[in-house]
Amino acid sequence: MMAADKRRAVKHRRRLRESTLLAVAFLGGSIGIISAMLAVRHKTQKAKFKWLPAVFLFMQLILLIILKTNFTVVW
Repeated sequence: MMAADKRRAVKHRRRLRESTLLAVAFLGGSIGIISAMLAVRHKTQKAKFKWLPAVFLFMQLILLIILKTNFTVVW
């Protein structure tokens, strides 16, 4: 998605909304969004793209750990 949006930006065509890209990151695509940002150098200067995908990735990892430990949270 990031590469497609980058191509559209270069060609001055209609682009994906930033909220769509962030929603994909939130719904489990944070690794892909971060990888694509670095690979195609797209949205790397936007403040919300600098930290939100990383926050989403952290939340997804915490959720994965909780699910893998059979819903037992140790505080």
